[in-house]
Amino acid sequence: MVTVENPGTGWSSNISLAAFGSQVVTLPYFAPQSGMAVNNGYHITSTTKISVLADNYIPDSWDIAMVLPTHALRSRYIVQDISLATDYPSGVAFVAAEDSTVLSMVLPHSVENVSTPAGGLYTSPMLMAGQSLFLSNAAGHGFNGMVVNSNGKPFATFQGHSCARVGNAGSQYGRDHMFEQALPTDLWGTDFLVTPTSGRTEGDVIMVTASADGCTVTANGVLRGTLSEGASMELSLPSGSTMHIVTSQPAYVCLYTYSFHNGGTYGDPCSITIPPSDRWVCRAAFFVNRDNTDVSDEQYIPMNGHRLNVITRTADVPYISINGTSNMLNFTQTSDGYSYATVAIQPNTTYSIDGQGHRFSAHAYAMGKWVGAGFTVGMELNDYNVSIDTVYIYDTVCQDVPYDTFCIHLDAGNTHLPGTSTYTCRLDNTEYIVQLTVLEANTLMLYDSIVFGDTLEFADSSLMLAGSYTFHYTNRFGCDSTVTLVLTYRDVSITSSVAEFCPGDSVTLTADGLQVFLWTADPADPSLDQQQGQQEVVVAPVQTTVYSLVDDHGGIIKSITLSPVELPSLCVDVNRDILDFDYPTLIFDDCSDGSRSTTWRFDDGLVMRGQHVRRLFHHPLPDSISVVMTSCSGADCCVDTTLTIPMKIRSVWFPNIVTPLSDDANSFFGCSTSYDVESYSLTVYNRWGLEVYSTNNINDRWNFSDRNGVRLPQGAYVFVFSLRDKDGTVEYGTRTVTVVY
Repeated sequence: MVTVENPGTGWSSNISLAAFGSQVVTLPYFAPQSGMAVNNGYHITSTTKISVLADNYIPDSWDIAMVLPTHALRSRYIVQDISLATDYPSGVAFVAAEDSTVLSMVLPHSVENVSTPAGGLYTSPMLMAGQSLFLSNAAGHGFNGMVVNSNGKPFATFQGHSCARVGNAGSQYGRDHMFEQALPTDLWGTDFLVTPTSGRTEGDVIMVTASADGCTVTANGVLRGTLSEGASMELSLPSGSTMHIVTSQPAYVCLYTYSFHNGGTYGDPCSITIPPSDRWVCRAAFFVNRDNTDVSDEQYIPMNGHRLNVITRTADVPYISINGTSNMLNFTQTSDGYSYATVAIQPNTTYSIDGQGHRFSAHAYAMGKWVGAGFTVGMELNDYNVSIDTVYIYDTVCQDVPYDTFCIHLDAGNTHLPGTSTYTCRLDNTEYIVQLTVLEANTLMLYDSIVFGDTLEFADSSLMLAGSYTFHYTNRFGCDSTVTLVLTYRDVSITSSVAEFCPGDSVTLTADGLQVFLWTADPADPSLDQQQGQQEVVVAPVQTTVYSLVDDHGGIIKSITLSPVELPSLCVDVNRDILDFDYPTLIFDDCSDGSRSTTWRFDDGLVMRGQHVRRLFHHPLPDSISVVMTSCSGADCCVDTTLTIPMKIRSVWFPNIVTPLSDDANSFFGCSTSYDVESYSLTVYNRWGLEVYSTNNINDRWNFSDRNGVRLPQGAYVFVFSLRDKDGTVEYGTRTVTVVY
């Protein structure tokens, strides 16, 4: 959980991040005014370690800065900025980390809304935690070299320029705002390696600022001069070259990209803090944001305009990986034991760099026609308030070759015995436990595979074909080696998301083992037209179809056959075509070809399952019954049909026992039938043969009284009935009913 809050205004935002997750938090807009203490500082806290970048973007202007954690803030800074001829002012901002913070500084130039003259000692208003102070001076005058101290309170310093040119101001047209969070002088160093900005043919500018008097500056082995406290030196870094800077006193080094030059490459300038080599990191994570997505805008950053530079010791190159793979990095070796790589990165993406315990430095940048931004990716801040990390390293060295990494230094005499030994040392906040294996023979067999159509870069060779390759070279352990690489093609495969499916169901096909995925189908499947090039496609065949991966010439590389499960061929059989009143039982049979399971759903709500079911219907019977038969084959592929069966009654029903004093259905006596009756007669006799009741209405019921309304005694009574339906069919008979009180 991460909380971003403004202590002065009460504004806050909470976000939840997964491991290596990223999220952009947009802060409320604030227009600073020089010389005023305001509540526009933000405090960020989290429940675990995070990386924070300040992404400062408006149309036509962009830069990004790495944000330091509060434990790295100190009470002394020296400002560095670049302010060539321009009609925009420079600026510097301070944010208090604790209450009652007071800053003091000697102003190199006059400052807007501040009465202290140039060269005078300026004391800031008292700042509370989260309050900030912004200072701005006239165009062409910066704050470079200004020493800023507090009354012992830690604070943050942000330095830069509102709209600067970098390079020859007479021919440089592009200009942009630049900003960095300044490093306190306690975090400055004496050894720096600077790598070139990709795609900038004019090169870059490096500025070195000294923390103390008598600071000598050596670049690529050549003494460039001596600096006093707060003084700066500009060094030119030609396009495609690197620079190794060594100073005798702690210094701050910042890389400034050249402005756009008429006839040159695109890109406004930006600034990037260069960490000293003793503050390189072993792992880092960062997010590449993309603020402008309008491709028609001149400030649009194209997809190939985002880059990442990584530098490390040449011996540590094999350990560096991005997002778990080292294939993204193609290192170039410098002349002093270091190597660097430039790799294209994608916007709106989180990246993690892992050195497996080996140190590196990295910075990312993005360049468009009239916009540029860059930032440092990680820095060791020597936080002594955290617990010691333990890093386990498993390494290999050739026999009789010195070993030197981190704080483990072994000469050749200590590495001549083959086998494995363990060494332990501590550097800053990390304890390293190195398990070192000494190789007895300098031969190596490697096995690897490539995607068909792809290229493997290995030992300065581009390998495209499977086979066995032998290379002879001096390996990273400093000994002559013979490496045999056995290269094979990765198996091309197509897998289906389901084993069985119905005609028209969606099926996901996933391919592997190719660089480019071109699909075809037989018979043709138009749905593939919009999915070409995708490793995963979704199809819905209604018949047996062969899906294939093909090469550029249409040759089939791999195929898979999808056959839908056939639907049952509907067939239903019933033992009678009517529901007989006297025999109200029907037998239903699913005779469909290919049926595996059957469900019968009757219109009275009853559900029966099975290919053969027997149903007894109870009185009173409906005029007809309706049933839906659902017949299913494999993979639950189902079809259904509806049957309607009429009811035909050829029977007449009279109760044979009646109970006049009860409330049930036998409390009256009469005829029950469910077909239309044209004529009807009923006569009841007592045991002496005397008529006691008669009617010609089938709906009449005898109440067990004689014609005079006198209740008759219980006992047996004989009745004669006759019925004729509308078709002229006559039914008649003589039966007995027993009356029980």
